[in-house]
Amino acid sequence: MALSQKEALLDSKWDDGSHAIEDVEGRAMNYGELRSSIRRTVARLNGAGYGRGDRLATVFGSGAEQLAALVSLMTGFTLVPINPNSKDAELERHLRWTGAKAVVVDGGAACPAAAVARRLGIEVYELVKEGSEGKIAFGLKGRGMDAPITAQPQFTGADDTIAVFATSGTTAKPKLVPLRHFNVRWAHQYYQNNCRLTEGDRYLSFLPMFYAFGLLTPLLALANGGCVVCAPGFDPGRFYEWLGRSRATWLAAGPTNYQAILEQASENAEVVRGSRLRLIMTGNAVMPEVVMERLEALFRAPVMEVYAMTEAVIITCAPLGPGKGKRGSAGISWGTEVAIMGEGGTLLPTGAMGEIVIRGKVVMGGYENDDRANALAFRDGWFRTGDVGFLDGDGFLFIKGRIKDMINRGGEKVVPQEVEEVLLAHPAVKEAVVFPVKHQRLGEDVVAAVVPRDGVGASDSDLMIHVSKKLALYKVPSRIVMVTELPKGATGKLSRVAMAESLGLAAGATEPAGYEEPRSETEARLVRLLEGVFTGVRVGVKDNFFDLGGYSLMAVRLFAEIDKEFGVTLPLSTLFQHPTVEGMAAFLEGWHGLPWRHVIPLQTNGSGVPLFLVHGGDGDILNYKDLVQALGNGRRIFGIQAGGLDGKEEPDVSVVPMAREYLKEVTRVYPGGSCHLMGFSAGGVIAFEMARQLEAEGRRAAFVGIIDMDPPEKDQWLLRRSIRRTFFRQLSYFLRDLMPNSPKRRARMDLKLGRRARLMVQSGLASLGIRVGDFSTIIAADAVVLPEARKRVWLAQTKAVLDYRLGPYGGRVVVFKGEGIPFVYPPVGEAGWEKYAKGGIDVFVVPGRVHGSQLRQPNVEYLAALANALMGRAEQP
Repeated sequence: MALSQKEALLDSKWDDGSHAIEDVEGRAMNYGELRSSIRRTVARLNGAGYGRGDRLATVFGSGAEQLAALVSLMTGFTLVPINPNSKDAELERHLRWTGAKAVVVDGGAACPAAAVARRLGIEVYELVKEGSEGKIAFGLKGRGMDAPITAQPQFTGADDTIAVFATSGTTAKPKLVPLRHFNVRWAHQYYQNNCRLTEGDRYLSFLPMFYAFGLLTPLLALANGGCVVCAPGFDPGRFYEWLGRSRATWLAAGPTNYQAILEQASENAEVVRGSRLRLIMTGNAVMPEVVMERLEALFRAPVMEVYAMTEAVIITCAPLGPGKGKRGSAGISWGTEVAIMGEGGTLLPTGAMGEIVIRGKVVMGGYENDDRANALAFRDGWFRTGDVGFLDGDGFLFIKGRIKDMINRGGEKVVPQEVEEVLLAHPAVKEAVVFPVKHQRLGEDVVAAVVPRDGVGASDSDLMIHVSKKLALYKVPSRIVMVTELPKGATGKLSRVAMAESLGLAAGATEPAGYEEPRSETEARLVRLLEGVFTGVRVGVKDNFFDLGGYSLMAVRLFAEIDKEFGVTLPLSTLFQHPTVEGMAAFLEGWHGLPWRHVIPLQTNGSGVPLFLVHGGDGDILNYKDLVQALGNGRRIFGIQAGGLDGKEEPDVSVVPMAREYLKEVTRVYPGGSCHLMGFSAGGVIAFEMARQLEAEGRRAAFVGIIDMDPPEKDQWLLRRSIRRTFFRQLSYFLRDLMPNSPKRRARMDLKLGRRARLMVQSGLASLGIRVGDFSTIIAADAVVLPEARKRVWLAQTKAVLDYRLGPYGGRVVVFKGEGIPFVYPPVGEAGWEKYAKGGIDVFVVPGRVHGSQLRQPNVEYLAALANALMGRAEQP
């Protein structure tokens, strides 16, 4: 086990002559001198009447003497570190709140903190630098400090409180967190299990020492016999000078510090080349992946992301070593128990998203004098972190953001950190923060503040387009404000609340910025139709259908109204190219009665082999919206939609002629070479048949992808499993439609609850092997809740797949298999497709337990990255 602070510094094997503390000017204090300082300081304060458990407040800046004094004080008493930049009222409140018996200041006896303490009748001691040339030494000036030492110092024990920290208050009212020596001792053990620090390691310290991360990290270095090199605070302009002088082997800082360091890198190439860094530790906030990658490339050293908080000194950290970590993860636990808790207090299984909860030896016992906060913070022995995330099968923790930071944009949940990560990946963005503002229609809207990088130009619209290529449309900020500096708290954390207030946006606006009235008759007619679909919403010509909260069923209703109003039948895929009133009006005014075609361009940029996405069982391609955005603009992407969606022509009821018709249009769009084919559910079966027909013509599909679909075989066991999947999907939709704000209720559809309940009973029995007729009787047309045209297409697609007889295909097939839930919602089987794909089969498990969830955020990001890699490999000669 790791040594306690007292054991490490007073009773340890560390050589007296080895340097414990240095500063960037070359002065030093060895371990022998530090031990003497600790004994002298504690003994003199004991003589002045202070003992174990007494609270001594410190109002210090950063520096070598300050660190030596802090280490000495916490070895005999309970430390109360206070931000030296606090105003008088804050100082008074903090001193009263914590019950400090004395205050140690380093700004001279006339500093503001000393005056506040004296006004409250609290004893004041002054930190005095006493070192000679090249030496670090300190003393305390005040009552009893000149008296001779007559007794042995009384040191604190493992169960005593080492320090009382105030939480930052960036997301809630500040609270007092008492940490014991015991908590810190075990935390150091967990860190050491991964970091393997030695006497030869040198830590460059520049963080403020009044909060947990800034103070406890240098203690980690001292507990393992290393040297702490102290800088007088954080200065990105001097960081590289200090890095060279200190010969540091490791750093610890927050993401904002590292972003500032990266900005100065190009001017300090020589220092970077000579760097001895072997470890870069980050904490106090989630590190954007792009910043992590740039740091590792610059210093050729691993970045170890630490997930910790004031209440728990370490929760998880990334394992060191090539190939051991996972990008986007906060790492694994090294001793702290970590679990994911649902809203009802139950612990969730692997992969499920919920609140991160912890327990163990590093977790505080409870907030001080705050029963209400403790009742909210602890549940069944678990401490609730307030962070949202999930654990994967290997025990890696993925953090998605703070519960209180989540933005509810018209019912869609947006994690600010996810949007910030995408913004920071743009070369024109130096810093970014995403925050909510109140919105009359959506409840909350997404706004971003960006500090632009010097010499790289980008407008707010450029950045919005950049985000839209990486994330779903509802996550794109409606407004991006350019600022010269982002407000940060005293510990360097970005303050979302302060950002909204500083821009005058905290109260929100009744209408979004840039609202524009209709300028033409066509725009006015479309606005009227949209306001009928989005009841009670005032729509501007630049408002985006998806940002308004639109989804596929509302699109069906809107396009039916457009058909009546303009006499024009448009495919829903038009919304890909023209999601605003302005764009749709221009499209309608240029409409010349073009026939409704199966192949629709979804992404026209890019080069190389194009991808054709075949519609699922509903015949529509709107479900591919998130996938198209996640795939990026590296290749052209086309959607293939079914016939019959206009309600006028008859839908296709056979896979073979359907595939033949689609291939005719594919050939017209892309007449030469091979192509990529991919389809979800029924679309996977159709894509497979299209590949077979291409092969029969002497051509080939470079890549065939099937998303979450078994081959339509007639084996009774497989059929029952398919029916069971259908049953649980029907049940989930049925329960959702009982809610007052369900998508189908908002689209004003006949829910047919009684008929659907009878249908579920039938399919539930069939899933258990109890005969209730053939599969077609389980899918009763009168119980399908869809607009009439789409219902006819869906029933026709179901019949087509059930009747389809699979034949051999000479190429290779990739199956993207949904995770599923054992028995309840079983995953796509690995057996089946390999009997027909003679060139072989690859099966990949992708996130998404329920059929269709693989195409939605955040799961679709993984699917898209995998598909892009596989298509790129297929294109290689």
